[in-house]
Amino acid sequence: MTQPGTTAPNDLFTGDKTVVDLSGRLQTVDGVALTVGVDNVFDEYPDFTPAALNSNGVPGFPFYSPFGFIGRHGYARLSVSW
Repeated sequence: MTQPGTTAPNDLFTGDKTVVDLSGRLQTVDGVALTVGVDNVFDEYPDFTPAALNSNGVPGFPFYSPFGFIGRHGYARLSVSW
């Protein structure tokens, strides 16, 4: 993915990455379900922004990354239907 700059030489390529998300769900007979999952299982990050293009001083990652820059994220969700 490319993050556009103010001019073509300032365009930033964010890198080629493969991101894997996994989740599993357990459904009971009485309408209760538990889902657990992990987004970005292999903890991928976009390429760093070069210092020459980092005009705001914020550390390193492009803000147009399609998978963010927080790395791996785990979650659990409990749902009840009646």
